[in-house]
Amino acid sequence: MAVLVDGNELVLTGTVGAYWFEDGFSASDVSGALARLGRDSDITVRLNSGGGIATEGTAIHAAFAAHKGRVDIVVEGIAASAASIIAMAGNSVTMALGAVMMIHDASTIAFGDAGELQKRLTGSLSSRSLHSAAARRRRCTLFSRKGLDRAIS
Repeated sequence: MAVLVDGNELVLTGTVGAYWFEDGFSASDVSGALARLGRDSDITVRLNSGGGIATEGTAIHAAFAAHKGRVDIVVEGIAASAASIIAMAGNSVTMALGAVMMIHDASTIAFGDAGELQKRLTGSLSSRSLHSAAARRRRCTLFSRKGLDRAIS
């Protein structure tokens, strides 16, 4: 089970997004769990994920950001890729001893003519990831690569 509700804790493990061949969790799973916990309750999210679908991570981030209670994120093993976007939604983010967070530029697969490929090359997924990191640090502007490195260190 990739989403587990235990008291006021929400445990998220596996791949971000619904893959038929992997254990994972979706934005729908998380929204349902939040509804069971209650919109005003303070919660702890225990996260261990190597990532997955960036837009699912963004949707889960939005669900946690809209939650009216306090959201404390504990990265228990890894919060990589899409899972790092989720982690940025916490009022606090705690890394367990030995835990890892990985933030990287988004990647995708594209098919189409030159115009479609150019759109993919200049897409906004990386900008969204940078914006989440900026918001986590209570900043209003998007960071360059060097600025992001300074902001999260």
